Amino acid sequence: MTPSTGFWLLIYAVVAIIALIVLIARYRLNPFIVIILVSVGLALVAGMPANTIVASYEAGVGKTLGHIALVVALG
Repeated sequence: MTPSTGFWLLIYAVVAIIALIVLIARYRLNPFIVIILVSVGLALVAGMPANTIVASYEAGVGKTLGHIALVVALG
């Protein structure tokens, strides 16, 4: 079974969510930094090529912030 099968990706995602909660709630780390670290870690563990991780993260965050900015501007 390869690490990128559906079952293992689900396990990795659950571990990443638990890591987010523990690092933010228990250790009081900055949520923005924790999200970046856990996202990069999850991408590496899931088998994403290291040279595309940052570009993918930037695209996803930019798209999300673009939608939020639109809602705030119209509000």
